[in-house]
Amino acid sequence: MRCCPKKAMKKKSTLPKTDPNFPWKKVRVIWQDITGYSSHHTVKEMNELRAHTMITEGWLYSQDEHSIKTFGGYSYEDGEYCFSDVNVFPKNYCKIKRI
Repeated sequence: MRCCPKKAMKKKSTLPKTDPNFPWKKVRVIWQDITGYSSHHTVKEMNELRAHTMITEGWLYSQDEHSIKTFGGYSYEDGEYCFSDVNVFPKNYCKIKRI
């Protein structure tokens, strides 16, 4: 016996088509993040503070002498891209590697 009538069962969903000419490459950006605290610190604690090294992976949208632009997600519908999880990194504070 079925737990729900046949009519109520959903059809299997299909994945959307992707662009076979996808132009962006996957990258890893290693960058320095500002570290901030609003609490009180001793001299010893202040001397031990460091910026954090962060790693972001995504697709390289573009780069120029000042910045690196990446995105982590996208949709492709009707021949048009829409990007999400977008980042712009100042180039002098990061390294970029292809993955």
